Amino acid sequence: MDWIQIIEYSLPPLAVGLVMYYLGRAANQRLEGNPKLGMNLRMHRMYAAIGWVVVVFGLVISILCLVDDPDNNRWIAFFLLAIIGGLGGICLLFYYNHRLDFDKERIGVVSWTGSRKELHWEQVTNIRFNGFAGYLILEDKGGTRIKISQHMVGLRTFVDLIEEKTNRSAKSWGLPL
Repeated sequence: MDWIQIIEYSLPPLAVGLVMYYLGRAANQRLEGNPKLGMNLRMHRMYAAIGWVVVVFGLVISILCLVDDPDNNRWIAFFLLAIIGGLGGICLLFYYNHRLDFDKERIGVVSWTGSRKELHWEQVTNIRFNGFAGYLILEDKGGTRIKISQHMVGLRTFVDLIEEKTNRSAKSWGLPL
């Protein structure tokens, strides 16, 4: 194995690892302000940057397919744009839509699809962390569930408030903060 292959095989995991480390550090920040008076958390800007890069990459690849042979590569270009551009679009939707609003009485979440759900602290019955999907999940007595991404900037501030309100530590839910 030569040096080029070593670099080719080690660069993607290294890049993913660095991005995950950077996102984790941002989520572990405690934000200034009083969470009991109300705060708003959003996704990291890295989601927008990755989303735009992937969408542009999908466009360029699709255009190159069409320039090479427009008649035969039309469907290939369409599927490449749909798949690659769709993945980038999901990253953009996470950045622009997903947010968390909370204060001493309620928790409101807007999902990446734009739907809004709200819970009141006294109704929260279950808290858990889904490590595979990367969501902190809160559930109330009526079965309403809200999902909060682990990559929210300042998530530590919200976790501190949950620990105060429920007298349970983040480790007991399996949250890696």
